[in-house]
Amino acid sequence: MVRLEHNIMPKQNEKLVHVDEWKNDKLTAKINNISLSLNSNSLTSLADFFVDEKPSKSLPFEATIENTMIKLCNPSQSDILRDNTCIKPTDTEIHLSRLQVKRTNDGLVFVEPIAENCDSKQLVEMTEEFKKVSIENEYLHRKLGTLERLKEENLELRRFQEENKTLKLLLNEAQDNISKLLGEKQNLLDQVRVLKESKSNMIVTTKR
Repeated sequence: MVRLEHNIMPKQNEKLVHVDEWKNDKLTAKINNISLSLNSNSLTSLADFFVDEKPSKSLPFEATIENTMIKLCNPSQSDILRDNTCIKPTDTEIHLSRLQVKRTNDGLVFVEPIAENCDSKQLVEMTEEFKKVSIENEYLHRKLGTLERLKEENLELRRFQEENKTLKLLLNEAQDNISKLLGEKQNLLDQVRVLKESKSNMIVTTKR
């Protein structure tokens, strides 16, 4: 499909220098599901066809190419026979899935792929998937926060356990010291009792 938009917009407040200044043309083309086979020599001649001997105003155009295959064929066998120095090249196949070619008023040419458009069903599915992932991420964040708190509590509990273990060791050591002191006290009491008994016996013997 090829469409040429030709608009003429006179400028009332400006002096006309050339009628081309009033023209505003735009060429739009759409190529779908086409398979082309071109001879490489023909392609070179086709390039020469677009060269203007006289510079002219650039014609803006926009071409959309979808699902198109271009096959550049080898020169014919007769061409090869006429040219002994010609080395037979291989065929070149160019597959174009979705491509857009544009030329602006300044003559700049842009070639870029066409972004795939999502239909409403795909958009709804992507939105639902995004919501689902957002909910899962929020749940994971909460779970991560809970795990961090549990980790801190476990560290605090371990610290208490270490302190409790240290206190138990100190308590056992203190109990051992107390037992030793009680034993020494009992020995001293026994010695005092023996001394008292000895003193009493000495006093009784002296009186006799």
